[in-house]
Amino acid sequence: MANLSFSFENPLRVRFGDEFFQSLPQEPGVYFFLDEEGQPLYIGKAESLRRRLSSYRAVKPGNAPEHVLEMIELAREIIWEKQPDGATALRREGELIRTVRPPFNIAGTEPIEFLYCGIKTLSEKTDAIDAIDFRLSHREFEKGFSTYGCFLHRGKTKAGFSALLRLLFVATCMKDRMHLPARLCRTSPLYIQRAEIPRHWRKPLHDFLSGKSLELLSLMTKTLLEKENIPPHLYAPLQRDLRTAKEFFVAGPETSAKILKASGLKRTWLTQKQMQKHAAELNHDFIERLKRQDAVLVVPS
Repeated sequence: MANLSFSFENPLRVRFGDEFFQSLPQEPGVYFFLDEEGQPLYIGKAESLRRRLSSYRAVKPGNAPEHVLEMIELAREIIWEKQPDGATALRREGELIRTVRPPFNIAGTEPIEFLYCGIKTLSEKTDAIDAIDFRLSHREFEKGFSTYGCFLHRGKTKAGFSALLRLLFVATCMKDRMHLPARLCRTSPLYIQRAEIPRHWRKPLHDFLSGKSLELLSLMTKTLLEKENIPPHLYAPLQRDLRTAKEFFVAGPETSAKILKASGLKRTWLTQKQMQKHAAELNHDFIERLKRQDAVLVVPS
């Protein structure tokens, strides 16, 4: 338990010293307090790592909850990861808390639910075009749908799924005056959408969502370059969508495919439990890598 006597001396001041805190970066980031066995006690985020971590030196009985006092009493290492901005640090903090589940993080420890993508051929609209139902969900899909996932990065999955649907719409739109439907322009992700695609794209679509191939993006890029009905103001957004879709492929389908292969599974989807286990292993490896970098102070016992 924390030392609650009147002679309390902040253990961080004793163990780490002023020089350590003065050497901390001023950039945003995520920080970790580790115990004597190198296990995470607490994960936090900061707009300035130096300012936030230095503030813990002022913690004492009367100005902080008892669990914070106990945490700094147990802390033997401080490590950190710099982030480009506070918003990114906040998202990274949430990912790590939900998978690592440190004992002194009270909020945000509910397990994260990863997303699946489902597709279903609704009809053969013409001899060359199929109508496809696209969906995102936190669970495997019912009979009639092909299920893919679950995918590791929720943010990249949502952004990549929306980007993919916009690219498919533009690539297959035959109208002289094209405009994107408002539904496809929302910042919030699409969870249900119908799209019409060339029949010969169905296998590349399957290969894309199952992490096998980027042929679908190559086909769409070639089609987009040949189309004459795309208004100039869509050129830059479509280029961004192509990059976003590729990032999703690498972080989502390709990663899931590697886990499936390593597990010897002959299907296109993982359970939530399997992905949560993988995410926890990734974050454990991440912390071990951080501990081997310069951004760590190991206090002799």
